[in-house]
Formats: sequence, C-alpha cells, structure tokens
Amino acid sequence: MKNIRLLIKKACCLLTMSCMASALMFVSGLGLGSVQAAQLSLSFSSTDGSACSDISDGDYFTTEYFDPGTQITISSGTPIDSLYVVWENLPGSWTLKINGKSYTYGTEGFLHEFVRMPQDAGTVTSVTLEVENERITIADIYAFSVGELPEFVQTWEEPYEKADVLLISTHADDEVLFFGGIIPNYTDRGDVRVQVAYFTDQFLTEPYRNHEILNGLWKMGVDHYPQLGEFYDYYSESIEEAQDQYNYDSGLEYIVRTIRRFKPQVVIGQDPENGEYGHGGHIWCASLIRDALEITGNAERYTDSAQRFGTWDVPKTYFHLYPENGIELDARTALASFGGKTELEVAKEAYLEHQSQQWCWFYVSDGYDEEGNPDGYEYSCTKYGLYKSLVGADTQGNDILENIVTYDAQERKAAEEESKAREAALAAAEKEQPAPASEETPSAQSVLDENVTTAVPGGKNTTILTILIIIAVILAIIIIWILVVSRSRAKLRKEEQRLEKSRRDAEARARGRYRTTVNRNPSAYRTVNTPNRGQTYRSQSPVNSSARTGSAAGRTASGSSVRRSSNGSYSQRTTRNDSGSGYRR
Repeated sequence: MKNIRLLIKKACCLLTMSCMASALMFVSGLGLGSVQAAQLSLSFSSTDGSACSDISDGDYFTTEYFDPGTQITISSGTPIDSLYVVWENLPGSWTLKINGKSYTYGTEGFLHEFVRMPQDAGTVTSVTLEVENERITIADIYAFSVGELPEFVQTWEEPYEKADVLLISTHADDEVLFFGGIIPNYTDRGDVRVQVAYFTDQFLTEPYRNHEILNGLWKMGVDHYPQLGEFYDYYSESIEEAQDQYNYDSGLEYIVRTIRRFKPQVVIGQDPENGEYGHGGHIWCASLIRDALEITGNAERYTDSAQRFGTWDVPKTYFHLYPENGIELDARTALASFGGKTELEVAKEAYLEHQSQQWCWFYVSDGYDEEGNPDGYEYSCTKYGLYKSLVGADTQGNDILENIVTYDAQERKAAEEESKAREAALAAAEKEQPAPASEETPSAQSVLDENVTTAVPGGKNTTILTILIIIAVILAIIIIWILVVSRSRAKLRKEEQRLEKSRRDAEARARGRYRTTVNRNPSAYRTVNTPNRGQTYRSQSPVNSSARTGSAAGRTASGSSVRRSSNGSYSQRTTRNDSGSGYRR
C-alpha cells in the first residue's frame, strides 16, 4: 500500500510539472518572463577552402562570395535555435541542411533573413548552407540560443497588403531625414500600418546602403519589409536634369503600381517645390506622385497593375514642406514602445545607421533647439502640407490620420458587426419552432457554428487550445491542493501518534513503583524503582524534635522508630505493616 501511494505521488508530481511546463510555454508565447538569447560562437568551413572570416566579423562592409555547388558548414558547441543571415545580394531560394534534412528558405526576398530551426530537426549544433544555381554573396552570419533576440536582429514580415500610411522615399536616408517625424510617431501607436517604398534601387549603385535602409527602418519600429526601388540613384541638380535621367512613363507606372499594391489611406511624398535642399530627383519623384493620383483609380491606365491589384483612390496625400494646408507634428513626445524616447531621438538614432552618409551637412531636426526655440533649420521632419483629400480638410493640424479610420479599426468594427449578426441569427433561430434534425436539413446552431468557423480561420483550433490550457491549469491546481492536503494529514497523524505515545508513557509511569532517596540537601533526590518491594523514602534532613528525644511519638503503631545514625543525624524508620499499607522513612 505504501508503494502504491508513493507511485501515485510521483505520478502527481510529474503531471504537475508537465502542467507547469505547459503554462510556462504559454506564458513564453505571450512574451512574458522570457530570457535573453545568447549569441553563439561559430566555426565555419567551406568546400571551396574559404576561411569565411568576413562573414563572421559583424561588419556588412566586408563580404564573401560563394559559387554554385559550394557548401558552407556552420557549427557551434551550443545548440543552435536560430540563424540570422545578412546577405549582400538577394540569393533567391536557398537550402539549409539540418541533421540530414533539407529545408528551403529565401522565398520572401529578405536581405536580412532570420531563420528559426525547424521543430522536427531536433537538437541542432551544425548546419550546412548549400549554394545552388547562382553565386551568392554574404556579409554576416549570426547564430543564437533559445530566448529573446538582441535588438539588432531583424525578424521582418512581408509588406502590407493594405497600408494606412505609405511613405515614398526617393533615396536611402530620405525616409529618416524628412519623414523621421512621422515613422516612429505612428509605429508607436501599434495599430497603424506604416509601409515604406523607395524610388531608387541601391543594388545598382551602392549595395551596402540597403543594409542602412533596413537598419534605420528597424530602429524606427518598422517591421514590415520595405519595397525597394527600381531606378538608378542619380544626383540631379534640377528637375530638368532629372527628366533627362529618368523615363517618365516607367517612373509613373512604378508609382501607380505601388499605390495600387498597398492601397494606402495616406500617401507621403517629398518636397515638390524645392526638393528640400534643391535635389532634382526629389522634385521628380514628387511630381510623379501628383500625376499618379489622377490615374490610380482608372482601370484603363496601366492595366497590368489594375488587373493584379485593382484600382485605388487615395483618401489623403501630404508632401513634405508643402506650403498649403500645413500641419506640424509633435516630435518631442515620449514613446512607450521606444523606452520613453521621443520621435526626434529615435529618428536621430536611425540616421546614425546610415554610416556612409555621416559626412553630409544635413541632419535630422524638427526646426527647434533644445529650449524649443526655432534654430533656423529649413528641412524640418515634422512639417507637411495636405495636397489632396477625399475625406475633408484637417482641423487639428497635427495628425495625418485625421478623418481616417485605420484598417485595423475597420477590421475590428467588421468583426463586431459580424458577431452581432451571428447573435441575432441565433436568437431568431431559437424563436422558431425547431424542425426534426435530418441529414438534409442542418440545425440553425450547426449552420451558425459553420459560419463562425468560416468567418474565423483556425477558430476551432484556437478554442480547443484555450480549453486545453484551462484544463491543464485546473488539473495542476487540483493536484497541488491534493498534495498539500495529503501532507497536512500526514503531519496531523504524526502529531496524534506522538500524543498517544506520551499518554501511554504517562500511564506506565503512574502504574510503576519507585524508591526515592532525599539527601540532606532538600533539592537533591534519587529515585530508584524497586518492584515488588514497596516504596522507600529516605530523608537526610533533620527530623522533628520528638524523633530526636526518643519520645513515645518516635515509635508509631505501625512499627516506626527513630534512630540516630553514625554521622549524628536522625532518621525515622517506618516498617510496612501486615496490611501492606505502611511505608518506611
């Protein structure tokens, strides 16, 4: 029986630990209580004999290329949970061999690619990157253990299908210098979809600037991959020079396609009047945006993008430093998602990611000094003008989303209305007389359940998972309660046994017979158990005067007598009588 109870306790402990582990995994899924991932020390080997030193130095300015057929083995003494690959050029799809299995990556087209080890791969300490069809160039490779990743690791998501705000930047770094007052402001809100697109293609001129683009955007809270441009990065002294450098129809088609793709509620462009500091490319890009706004809703213009994405009329369009219908954003508000930094501080940190441009004379500013006084800087990243609106004029003067309902808010409202419609349908079905259930006629509840499942993909799975988690937590609580109660009862039984033993010992002492000797010192006693002999009590203290004088009282009817001992003391001796009730002293 004892062994059975022990087995039950062990099983309960294992079940409790399992439930607690499940709860910890659930909490970890919520992002609570996570630990920091460690950046692992790696060793590299390549079948082409390369030392691979430039892909492990953490510097995107140094790169190494590998020809088709090359295999690069990456090893660590610590289990690898994830890889972070910084490509110099987009490799297309590529293969990673993990514990004998091959996995394909690169389908999203991210230049900075994060790869989590597959769940079915087991413990991973070595992986092999296989170069397939084309030469690839790698800047850096990092590996991490399980845990919360460092801030510099970028886990990009695909570009939005629908964007609340679309910022069209002519070149790399324009998105920080001139849109830096917008991007961190609206990414901090959490429910605004901020998408960035570029006109020029840095792969054609300075490929390393694409790293600066991604690092700067990530600093400002953008986590959906930007649309990189298609045109050569020329410096244009004027709009006329830009017109000579670029093809108008190709540029216009690109801008129309971009707007139709993202269906933005607000479009932001650069200065159409002066190109900020006089850059003709900025003016050219802004003029293309103005022309595109007139035809994005026309399916007969640029039919390829119309068929692919549909048409779209932009509700609001702003241009940087546009002189009409001006607004000025507040760039000095503490932002919760950036640790209390202001928009201006975040934008300045993002601009530092553009390492190749730090020699330039322009900088990130809202046009004010530290005391809030105008500093004379002409290219404030917080000043814009409303060029076109289909939703009315701005009255607040500090919010580009005024009169706009974000896509997230629209979806929440649609979900609420759908939920109310389902509840109304259920109430109406309950009022009707229920018809006999048959295979041909499903019940109203089954139809409603089917609609709910259809409306919410994965809804059943989510519900089942929630129920399982609740059951696991309840079981854990019950098991812990049983263990606590069992332990309390065990302690109570031990206490009862101790008290019973004490009671029995007291009774045994009461039934026993003792002999006690009292010394001349009244505080010293000696007790001797003399079974079958009665009790003897001796006192070395002086007896009463009658005993010392040997009077008649010194000898009692029970046979007591008084004698003087050799040391001069007296003792009274009482001899047990025939009835057995006497005693001697």
